[in-house]
Amino acid sequence: MMTVLCLAAANSRSQSAEKVSQIRILVNDKETLNRIWSSGIDYEGVEGKIGGWMYFVAAENEQARLTNLGIPYEVVIGDLAGYYEKRLQEKAPPFLGFGFGSMGGFYTNSEVIQQLDSMRLQYPNLITARDSIGRTQQLRACMSSESFGQM
Repeated sequence: MMTVLCLAAANSRSQSAEKVSQIRILVNDKETLNRIWSSGIDYEGVEGKIGGWMYFVAAENEQARLTNLGIPYEVVIGDLAGYYEKRLQEKAPPFLGFGFGSMGGFYTNSEVIQQLDSMRLQYPNLITARDSIGRTQQLRACMSSESFGQM
């Protein structure tokens, strides 16, 4: 019962998450920047400098506060989370057989080992066989650096 409640709470929290956008504001002077900061907008992810366009990450409530303060802005990317999620799903051209791994685009440990084994088969003069040098305290296998290549 407790697990179901926790999952339900986590699910409702993720569904009610406020949409975050990338916006840009023409910041001509320090006074304008101070007015932007007074809106409560976060400093994280800010790009640009005074005297030109500055880019901010702003939730819907922060955008509303900017509007209330009379600060004009343009939405550059309407849904940052969706934008980055889509980028992770796009396929890049494979480089030597490499593509995206199954863990948010990154490789899991077993996928790395599979890639190394595949490279060993393709380039036996460059890459040696994997060799274990023991286990970590978490009982994960350790490989010697020689197993990643030799010149």
